[in-house]
Amino acid sequence: MDLLASGAIVLVGMFVLIACAAVGLFGALATSPGWRWGVVLVGLGLLVLVWVLASARGDGQPAVVFGGRRGGSDDLADTDVAIGGLWLRSMLWHAGLGIVIGWLLVTLVNLRKRAR
Repeated sequence: MDLLASGAIVLVGMFVLIACAAVGLFGALATSPGWRWGVVLVGLGLLVLVWVLASARGDGQPAVVFGGRRGGSDDLADTDVAIGGLWLRSMLWHAGLGIVIGWLLVTLVNLRKRAR
């Protein structure tokens, strides 16, 4: 995996994380408990899906890319499968993390307000 590919994954992942954090924020602000818990369960489900996909990977790439170049190899650099799997896992990870972080921020603020 070269620096350009990992940089692109991090850049696109940042936008996915921000967009999904907004989903988590609005989901936590929902009036229905079903929507509130459903949103966080979707985010956690995405994180579990990344873990399942990463445990079965055989493409020589890291599980996900976050924050820059981390390992990887160029053994399968001539195919799109290795980098495609890395993109998929990384985008799912960013989406799940964004939803969970956005949901946690709103939930913790609401809990603090109730404690006062």
